[in-house]
Amino acid sequence: MIIVTRIGGSVPSPLTRFVNYTSDDEIFGNAASSDTIFAAEIDTFVSDTILVYKNVVGNEDSIVPRLVTGNEIGHLRLYNSTIGEYRLIESVNTLTNRITLTAPMTVAWSAGDAITTNSPTVSSPWAFKYFEVDCSEFLSSDVVAALVYVTYLDRAAIAGRLVLHPYESEANGKRQSYRLQAVNAQFNFTTIIKIVDQKFCFCADFSGAGMGIVLFRTVGYWENV
Repeated sequence: MIIVTRIGGSVPSPLTRFVNYTSDDEIFGNAASSDTIFAAEIDTFVSDTILVYKNVVGNEDSIVPRLVTGNEIGHLRLYNSTIGEYRLIESVNTLTNRITLTAPMTVAWSAGDAITTNSPTVSSPWAFKYFEVDCSEFLSSDVVAALVYVTYLDRAAIAGRLVLHPYESEANGKRQSYRLQAVNAQFNFTTIIKIVDQKFCFCADFSGAGMGIVLFRTVGYWENV
């Protein structure tokens, strides 16, 4: 048995067990990201799982999953700020401004509603915002932490920053902050991320439009026993 005592902030310390995760599935990845900030307005609907957006504030490329549909086991949360509901993003087409969701929207979703991936729970002190990665597809509610392999890169500068944070009120002591050491060179590392309600958060800034890569894969996780 393993006792989890502190992972990105104060954590309850019940007995837990570590579970290896042997799949190569990605939790979430983005291969051409700008700073993590996105808000927009619903324009029209293609179906009950596909919406068309307009009037973007931020960077639509930052919410595009790296892999094709079905190959990522975590999803960004898309909030409808107007009615207080959310859905998970399956895929994004920035040419047609279409977002495909993993589940149907309710009839309350309407043209003109405000949508965003900026976390309403974890407030960012920077211009770039925290995104919420929902891991409910593969993590149960008993999971308290995950061992995650992270890849991070900026194609043009070393000024980029990646910050990981639990899904709870933002505080400096809870941040895991990383900065690059070389231009266009992958920064790979493994870290423990606290999981709250099957979610964790991250934010990133990059040197310019589409200059960044960020990728999360899970090695294993701790769950209560």
